[in-house]
Amino acid sequence: MKKSILLFTLFFSLPVLAHTDHSDTFFNAFYHPFSGWDHLLTMLIIGMMACFFPLRRGVLLPIIFVLSFSLAGIVASSFVISSTSMQLLNQLIWISLIGLPIVHFFMTRLSTWGIFSLTGLIGGIHGFTHGVEMSFSSGTVFLGLILATTCIHIIGFGVAQLCVQKNVWIIRAFTVSSGFLGALALIQSI
Repeated sequence: MKKSILLFTLFFSLPVLAHTDHSDTFFNAFYHPFSGWDHLLTMLIIGMMACFFPLRRGVLLPIIFVLSFSLAGIVASSFVISSTSMQLLNQLIWISLIGLPIVHFFMTRLSTWGIFSLTGLIGGIHGFTHGVEMSFSSGTVFLGLILATTCIHIIGFGVAQLCVQKNVWIIRAFTVSSGFLGALALIQSI
């Protein structure tokens, strides 16, 4: 228990900045979604949610996320914004991380198009944030982010496939924990 508290304290004692210190290389762009816990959790949840649809519709969730991420990133790469606006973008990302578990739990009550729209909005928020802070004019940076994003969606889908029959509680626990971390990050940023 003491180790858990120590790890929790160390994790949240770091500055709450979801997007910092990018450099314009393929490797750094590819690595960032794996090292940024907000990205990793969001994209894993999207991949897991895709597992709960029939295959053709399920594949659309990550595709919608990646397309809206890409378009928003390209548009935003020509913007320069203030640190206050950047903080707002980070808060929107944490809000999306809180909202994804809610969407996941109520998937059967929401329309498919509603889920697709929310996925596109979340992808757009992530893409816009990356576009503001990174040079999407560099094809290698753009490619690195897109490849990493796609890989994380596939990993989430694969994990959900392994758990969906007998251990669906693991998926639920993961999404709830992710939402909880998003809420803590949002509270810390206010």
